[in-house]
Amino acid sequence: MNPTVQQKPQTLTNGQQKLVGRMLSPIMWRFFSIGKLPSLGFWGVRIRALDWNNCEVTMPYGWRTQNPFSSTYFAAQCGAAELSTGALAILHLDGKPKTSMLVTQFDSKYYKKVSQTLRFVCESGAEIAEAIAGTLADGEGRVVVACSKGYLPDGTLASEFWVTWSFRRK
Repeated sequence: MNPTVQQKPQTLTNGQQKLVGRMLSPIMWRFFSIGKLPSLGFWGVRIRALDWNNCEVTMPYGWRTQNPFSSTYFAAQCGAAELSTGALAILHLDGKPKTSMLVTQFDSKYYKKVSQTLRFVCESGAEIAEAIAGTLADGEGRVVVACSKGYLPDGTLASEFWVTWSFRRK
């Protein structure tokens, strides 16, 4: 990690704090997910924690997320993992000039059969913030690979995802 990123203040602006409040609100999240991310809403995915560097997302196990093999469908896991990285990008773009964000690559590994609630954790906020700051400073596009890890309730690592985000100033 770049040492200059660690020295940046890790406080959120008032606008970012309001955005976090809306993303953590069950009612506001339901409206947002129905309108913008209907599959995540259908699967019951929720943002549980969001700050400058971290995002935690949960996804219940049930008939909506289950595959024919009685485990969690990989696409549902991918959607929740992408949200854990994308929410950090949205947070860091709040209040900034218009910038496009696009997933350009997605990689994953699965370690355990999942038949219970999963918790996805992304701790790539500093790298995302640095990429956004760079593209806003010089207008050149930036790419960042954000990692999200899916954990079972007992803390066992069940899956890992690497989401490559591209940022470009509009």
